[in-house]
Amino acid sequence: MSEYFLKLPGDSQPRAYSEYEVREFLGQGVIDSKTLTWKQGMEGWQPVAQVLPPMSPVWEETQDQEGKDQPEAVPLALSSKRASQIIHFGMFRIAALHALEQLDCFFQQCRQL
Repeated sequence: MSEYFLKLPGDSQPRAYSEYEVREFLGQGVIDSKTLTWKQGMEGWQPVAQVLPPMSPVWEETQDQEGKDQPEAVPLALSSKRASQIIHFGMFRIAALHALEQLDCFFQQCRQL
């Protein structure tokens, strides 16, 4: 796995991070696609958007549109906190639907009495 060197806000020196960590930072808004990064084999520092491998066809398509008055493309990354929130919301909806079904059954039984 490649190590990407970048300097986070508040860091005095650049540090090595995995691709996963860099994508997490992007997803959390800690860095943006213009943040400079370097990895072994590169001659100089380049924006993260040019260094990270694309994650989806949408990412490649937005890169092709660059310079055409399009908003800046950011790799699709979902922070673990946001993923957890989405999962919990889904579980809440399932539980709520189950409770409504139980209430409906209860009221149907009451009508039969």
